[in-house]
Amino acid sequence: MSVEDAKESLNSGNSRPSLGELVGLVSKQTSALIRGEITLAKAKAAAAGKQFGVGAGLVVVALVLVFYFLERLFRAAEYAFGLLVPMWAAALIVAGILLLIILILLFVALASFKKGKTQTPNPGQGISMDVEAVKKGLNK
Repeated sequence: MSVEDAKESLNSGNSRPSLGELVGLVSKQTSALIRGEITLAKAKAAAAGKQFGVGAGLVVVALVLVFYFLERLFRAAEYAFGLLVPMWAAALIVAGILLLIILILLFVALASFKKGKTQTPNPGQGISMDVEAVKKGLNK
């Protein structure tokens, strides 16, 4: 029985629909509502994924342009040093500065990795503690 059938039954003066019919109607409507919500969630997820994909692509393009920008910036620094010393020495100075920056960043990253290693979760330890707690509780 559909909603329209139930309305017709009430409006035409016929007896009310039975409890079984009403439960069946609620069941059908609930499953239709759940299917509709799942379809809506899928559509929203697809739209969000599309937007995230576009955003990620733009971020990649921006990062590539940042690398070109940094190259140009270091080239300008090289030319500036070239006014004071020969160009070969200016190139070595800028390369040395770049190497120093890279090494500092690597050491900071290594320190961060070492700090993060001490905080890694160990699910096995938590599970064994839970098992021990349950065993103690059962022994009492």
